[in-house]
Amino acid sequence: MIPTLTLLTLVACQPNGTDDTSLGPQDTVETGAPLEPAWEGERAGEGFGTALTWRGDGLWIGAPHGVPGRVYVLEGDALSIHLEGTGDDLLGFSLVTTSEDTVLIGRPWADERAGAIWDEDGEIVLAGSSSDARLGGYLAASETDLFATTATGWASGVNAFDAAARVPDAITTVGGIPVLGFAWGDAALQTEERSWGRGDDTQSELGYSLASGDWDGDGTQDLAVGAPGTQRVVLLFGSSESWPEVLSEALTIEGDSARFGHALATAAGSGDNADELWIGDPEADGGLGAVWRLSSPVDPSAVPTAEQVFLGTIAAAGFGASLALSDSHVAVAAVGQGESTGSVSRFSRPESP
Repeated sequence: MIPTLTLLTLVACQPNGTDDTSLGPQDTVETGAPLEPAWEGERAGEGFGTALTWRGDGLWIGAPHGVPGRVYVLEGDALSIHLEGTGDDLLGFSLVTTSEDTVLIGRPWADERAGAIWDEDGEIVLAGSSSDARLGGYLAASETDLFATTATGWASGVNAFDAAARVPDAITTVGGIPVLGFAWGDAALQTEERSWGRGDDTQSELGYSLASGDWDGDGTQDLAVGAPGTQRVVLLFGSSESWPEVLSEALTIEGDSARFGHALATAAGSGDNADELWIGDPEADGGLGAVWRLSSPVDPSAVPTAEQVFLGTIAAAGFGASLALSDSHVAVAAVGQGESTGSVSRFSRPESP
């Protein structure tokens, strides 16, 4: 028998809109304060901020769409180029900080799109098995393993898994088990053991983004699944054995938000506190973009509230396209469109409500 999934309604609380499109620090809503104005990339259209990860107080920033791809590091007030790839290798399309406090970097188009994973010194950690394998599109790290998406599934240093005939859109780990997300197709989620269908929910892009964390504070990792096509986020509690086979329904989001769930990120709770789920929408509020935080701990039997914390100020800049959180900071990327360089804002992390 398939267990029943607890579905929750997220309430997205938004302030009044703003017509201010001038450059400067991003607006905040009730909580949090920007530490400095946004930092920008150096090249038009390079996708500055496509991927973000923290290591200590240093923020690593991927800019994969320039030729070559780049990885920047922001330390204090100083932004510097840390690594450059070769050609259109998409260096910096994905970044992850491991449990050993090392940064790993995806190059999914390197070597005739075989793909590769670099360490922070530019040394190969893992290489794609064949041309067009596209290793390193997205990265996830458990306590003991690294998992990188490929054109058809995922690979690690000791194993590989072919999941489907299309490229995954996201990957995370839940209890050390890799979970793939697919925005389109029959399956929305897949592990080595099972797949979860989307049912008739074909336009939601359910599976576009993933994040894992202990949302309810019970000591077990849970999963958040973004469905930005219909402005929703699905919360799945407990181990994958308790998830339903078909994800035919999703959470209902109340509020004016165009792609709520486009980006998801986890902020680790302190002590016995539950983890926080942060949600980005780069098209919210008429294109300004915004970032929300889910109130924690989540009660699986009640309706939680998603509080809007940060609001962008520049139309069509893509504020909220990617997120990264440390113990004290929140990084929000405005990747931009067309010839935009992209920018990243760094905020103090507001205390949990």
